[in-house]
Amino acid sequence: MERMSVNMIRAVAIASAVLVLPSSAVWTPTNLAPCTSRPALLRDWRDSTPWPTASDSVLREKLAPYRNRVSFDPFDSVIVGDAATRARLNEGVLWEDDSVIVIVAKPPLPRDALVVPKREMMFPVDASPWLMDKLSRVAAATSDAFIATAGRACSRALVSKISINPPDIIRVRHLHVHVQPPDSIAITGENEFYARMSQRLREALSIRP
Repeated sequence: MERMSVNMIRAVAIASAVLVLPSSAVWTPTNLAPCTSRPALLRDWRDSTPWPTASDSVLREKLAPYRNRVSFDPFDSVIVGDAATRARLNEGVLWEDDSVIVIVAKPPLPRDALVVPKREMMFPVDASPWLMDKLSRVAAATSDAFIATAGRACSRALVSKISINPPDIIRVRHLHVHVQPPDSIAITGENEFYARMSQRLREALSIRP
């Protein structure tokens, strides 16, 4: 048998890669590139504190008084709960793996999605660089899922607000990232919208590097 040319091998590899995508995927091979850039979560959070240029050790010292100001952690029951518990608590889980979970925020922020590390920690400086990078990747994918579920194309005018609250306004003791979709995206029929968004988020994170 004649040896396959390099171009033929590349063509077969590309075709194989396309075939392994789920048949229900909403993004085609021409628009797999994400709409939302990964946010610089740690840098942006640092800039929101009174000590943006402090070293990690100094920053942890400055944060010490804040650690005892709040004890409420609303995420524990969602993280450890089974499907029945989550349904009873009316918790909407959009995606999860062994280290991160994405849930629908409750009032007064019903439009937000929250990206939460499963291990309890309070501030970004408590997380490893690997985890902060993962939170950034998942938050950007969550923004894309909002946009795709609304049937909108990528646009510079469609920008989600992705942020971590500064220490002076935190109300819970568990680190989480807010993903607030663009104001122009209307969420109607919430149950159906979030079900489709969950599917899109799973697809995005299965192919997003």
